[in-house]
Amino acid sequence: NHTHIFNVESIPEKMMPMKEIPVMSENKYSLLLLRTLTLFSYKSDFLKKQKAFLKYHTEDWQEAIFRELQGIYPKGTKFVVLTMDFDFMGAGKAERNYVAQLTEMAALKRMYPNELLPFVAIDPRRGTAEENRDFVKKWIEEFGFAGIKMYPPLGFYPKDDRLDLVYKYAVDNELPVLTHCSKDGGIYYKGDFNKECVF
Repeated sequence: NHTHIFNVESIPEKMMPMKEIPVMSENKYSLLLLRTLTLFSYKSDFLKKQKAFLKYHTEDWQEAIFRELQGIYPKGTKFVVLTMDFDFMGAGKAERNYVAQLTEMAALKRMYPNELLPFVAIDPRRGTAEENRDFVKKWIEEFGFAGIKMYPPLGFYPKDDRLDLVYKYAVDNELPVLTHCSKDGGIYYKGDFNKECVF
């Protein structure tokens, strides 16, 4: 299985499915929303999920979330942690862009070299085929990331030509590629639909 440990500062302002409630990075707003969800979450699986999401993702940075996660599992457990590239999903800007999220993850990998197995997410809109391969290669070879993550519902096809060299790099280096393949859930492309979108 896998997990995510990014916090609300990595989430674009219009990403959450409840569009009328903006995602605030300030804890006081997130905690207010958390308390509200607590009142109603017993009736809805969706609200339970949103409540849990806000509870853990209002931490200051990814280490706090990771350490809390470690406390739930047996000592020595290894965690496949997936990063998420929200930069091109058409949901506005995040306080921390994707490169900032990766930089923090790389620091965390140095702190937990054996327990943490981070995957670098790639979106073909990040660059050319060569630039996308080099982007993935950098985080894997220089910072010890363990695999590649794709999230097509954010607005791209997994067969996009700009991913061809990423796939070749993965095959040549026997790297796992994990993809999200359904359009269900709250995280999906928010921009204008066009030929690049999965829907």
